Amino acid sequence: MDLLSLLSTVATVSTILLFLTGVQICRQIKDQGNTKNIPIFPFLSMCVSATFWLKYGILKGDSVIMFVNSTGMTLGMVYLVVYYVYSTSKEHVYKMLAYAGLIVFPVLLYIKMVVPDKETSLSHLGFVCSVGTILMYGSPLVSVSQVVRNKSTEYLSFPLCLANFLVSGMWFIYGRMVDDLVMQIPNFIGSLLGLIQVSLFALYPSGAARKYDMSGTGSII
Repeated sequence: MDLLSLLSTVATVSTILLFLTGVQICRQIKDQGNTKNIPIFPFLSMCVSATFWLKYGILKGDSVIMFVNSTGMTLGMVYLVVYYVYSTSKEHVYKMLAYAGLIVFPVLLYIKMVVPDKETSLSHLGFVCSVGTILMYGSPLVSVSQVVRNKSTEYLSFPLCLANFLVSGMWFIYGRMVDDLVMQIPNFIGSLLGLIQVSLFALYPSGAARKYDMSGTGSII
């Protein structure tokens, strides 16, 4: 197995394991019998981001990107079904799904029917994918002000922040090896954001964390 194949395999497995952190949230939903205090956004953003990256992988003909994100999209849909079943506000779920649809379908229609050639499609869709990935990797930073104010990282998940750092780093290296800037730029930024998140645990060590910010579970390559 050459270095590229080894790296793509490790990055793929790591990313899928990151996707599977949603199982923990679904178990929490099932145990408490409702979705109280658990946002739908991580699952929804996971589906949206994976859908865009899957389309990018199809256009590019990259089987690694296609496999990872078809898995992510499928898991995201399963998580959304669980969320819907236990939600006490079905109207809110419908509204959030509608918002997601208003993002996904216009972009896909634009790529399919408006953009004149494949290279332009890859460029435009790649920009959308990049922005989404950066937002996903940086989403746990929303809790930074709370961390600094309380001088505690109890609201951050160290395993999740570390996983974001490692996974984004691996996909950055993969992007370098296949000479794909669309993969390099967001994952380089993602690795820096992950490093910032991990460093918070050195600055503000915490005991047993009880309330995790799981908003980064939608991280995609």
